[in-house]
Amino acid sequence: MSLEQISLGVAYAVWSGLGTVGSVLLGVLVWREALGPAHLAGIGLIVAGVIVPNVLPGSTGA
Repeated sequence: MSLEQISLGVAYAVWSGLGTVGSVLLGVLVWREALGPAHLAGIGLIVAGVIVPNVLPGSTGA
């Protein structure tokens, strides 16, 4: 039913982004993995890649 409201590409991007960020948070919180500047930049790019296409004018996202 959700694909009637949002496109498949957006749904996949959101699901993938949440999975990636969730995996990182799990690693940090459970296994005490350290995050360096490159890690944080990569996570930021993933989040931006999900948000930016939905905010730009003319987007066919949500």
